[in-house]
Amino acid sequence: MEPKHLNKSPIIEALIEVRFNSILPQTAVFGIIYDSIKDIYPGAPMSLPVLQLPEHVRNVDKQFEFAPHYLLQNENYKLQIGPKVLIFSCKMPYKRWEEFMAFLSESLQLIEQKNILTNITRIGHRYINFFKNNQMEFLNLNLSLSNPEVDLGKAPTSIRTEIKNEEYIHILQIANQATAIMDGKPLGVGTIIDIDTIIDLPNCAYNEFIRRINEMHGKEKTLFFSLLKPELIAKMNPFNE
Repeated sequence: MEPKHLNKSPIIEALIEVRFNSILPQTAVFGIIYDSIKDIYPGAPMSLPVLQLPEHVRNVDKQFEFAPHYLLQNENYKLQIGPKVLIFSCKMPYKRWEEFMAFLSESLQLIEQKNILTNITRIGHRYINFFKNNQMEFLNLNLSLSNPEVDLGKAPTSIRTEIKNEEYIHILQIANQATAIMDGKPLGVGTIIDIDTIIDLPNCAYNEFIRRINEMHGKEKTLFFSLLKPELIAKMNPFNE
């Protein structure tokens, strides 16, 4: 059975991406969202690098369609805002899911009251985990080549795959001998497990979003622990309180 909590959490990044449609002009979206949540995100908004590009370039180039334009933050959380996207993330060290979810819900409820989001079209739930040193031998993962002289568990190795789980897709990336970065600072070299769970939706209202994101969290957590051997889980001091 998977543990409920880890005393030594390996999480170095946790974020929720919400893509949406709005009937408002793109230039008006940020101002109305900011006005609705400024009390819980004190401090001046920070402009992000994409705003240095000409507006016509941002509007034409699809790679910028869901790029955030501004960053808000408080003591524990960050929110990036674009004309079609909200990205909520935790500052480290990671808070428990219940706390993250409560703050996410509070923020979205305030935004919902302004009738800004016509509908939610995509949800992304991403956690990046870092383990110091080489932990490949402690993963439930079989990697091999026909050449017996090559040990992928010891060599610098990275893999990416997509796993379908009912309506959701887990984008799983595992890298060995990788350098981890948190808040712009290197943490060292080790093993990274990156799981991004996504679902595209034609029309998702707020109540449906809350159900979906909790379900996604549960499925991603199950996948994560299925990758770890008991020896590695034990190192993180699991508990179920």
